[in-house]
Amino acid sequence: MNASFFLFLTLLFWLFDVQMQIILFALLMWAFILLIAGFLDYLKFSRKSKLLRSLESENIPLTEFEPKDWIEKEYVRLLNREYEAKRAAVEKDSFRYDETVDYFTIWAHQIKTPISAISLVAENLPDDDTRVDIKNGITDISDYVDMVLNYLRLDAESNDLVFDKVDMNSVIKQLLRKFSSQFIGRGINIEYKPSDISVTTDEKWISFILGQLLSNALKYSKRGSTITIELTSEYVKIKDRGIGISSEDLPRIFEKGYTGYNGRQDKKSTGIGLYLVKRACDLIGYEIKIESKLGEWTDATVSFGKEEIDVRD
Repeated sequence: MNASFFLFLTLLFWLFDVQMQIILFALLMWAFILLIAGFLDYLKFSRKSKLLRSLESENIPLTEFEPKDWIEKEYVRLLNREYEAKRAAVEKDSFRYDETVDYFTIWAHQIKTPISAISLVAENLPDDDTRVDIKNGITDISDYVDMVLNYLRLDAESNDLVFDKVDMNSVIKQLLRKFSSQFIGRGINIEYKPSDISVTTDEKWISFILGQLLSNALKYSKRGSTITIELTSEYVKIKDRGIGISSEDLPRIFEKGYTGYNGRQDKKSTGIGLYLVKRACDLIGYEIKIESKLGEWTDATVSFGKEEIDVRD
């Protein structure tokens, strides 16, 4: 608008035969005043922009923003109303989530009592095959209960991580005892060479990760085959000679709810186990890698990482 007015004024002065020096002086004065006004306006604009960006990053209402006219006042009113509505919705969802977590946590702990009772009854059954089948079912139920608890813990705002030196041989032996009835019932052999290796990690989460991987290896191994556990100071690898995973499914096995070809064949598969394993590995800073060949084998490797954690921190 100013440029157009400059041209109009210059043409008007020229038509009235005003001297060029006067025209140039008037234009320069106008440009100088316009420059000062524009600079001051830019400072005000920059301050408001900076304030708005800070409010956005801190997610707080526009309490410090001073509208310059009634249009801005209306925008501020609408934004504040939306902010309050969003805050109320977040609080409501947070309360509902906390209630859900509390309910399932109580449920998971209470369900362990009848599971233990059934396990004791199963120990006294005279028929070996029946006893093994029931114990296998109890182990599966316990795994699903632990999966529920760990699923809730992963989504919690704060995780009770406790990093310490953990005897990996002890962790693996506990898991082998836990799944011993399934090894026997399904006629699957275990190949594991104990070694004196300790890793700085969270014992609860590394037990959950390896337990899920071992459970999958048992579930998809062929009867009479062998599961191999390889433990070093850098990684632990669980190898099975089972049905394998197709190359098309491998890139998506850590997706939530993805079951793939094997999952569609096994109607009981939920597609949650490996998803939780990946999230748990990310939580404690480990890398999970799964390699497989359909119909032949699957190798699951959990790498501990090379950075040493100071447990005193």
